[in-house]
Amino acid sequence: MKKIVIEQVGNIGIMLLFTAATIDMINRSYFGANGIRLEYGWISNVFVVWLMGFLIIRHLLARKDRSFNPDAGEFSAADEREERIADRSVRMTYRFLVTGVMVSLLIISGLGIVNGMDTRLLAKISVLILGVLVSIGFVVYTICWMYFDRRMG
Repeated sequence: MKKIVIEQVGNIGIMLLFTAATIDMINRSYFGANGIRLEYGWISNVFVVWLMGFLIIRHLLARKDRSFNPDAGEFSAADEREERIADRSVRMTYRFLVTGVMVSLLIISGLGIVNGMDTRLLAKISVLILGVLVSIGFVVYTICWMYFDRRMG
């Protein structure tokens, strides 16, 4: 279970930092008659540091726990029981994400219809909704994994 928690905490951190970095880039960047200017702030640097740290942790985890495959990540399984746990967790997460995407599309569409909605604001809201949705998906997977681990354990 430890490898699942480490993997998911890392994934959640990556997604939230990437979401924040993308919103920050939208705030700082410019597109107009004079061309395009993309600017990245300090949050992008934090994202890169987190990503590098997470990759190092995954490498160290793979050396310590032979059942952990860095290429497979959270789908690494020590035995058939863990494969079944991962399978059931993925199914539950899939259902959550499909529903979440449908609701998100309705919200984003509704906001796009609103008169006077600034395109940058709509872009930031869309990125925020999708980033948070994926992060919650990682949490759902972790909770399902823990639930099925105890139930099948």
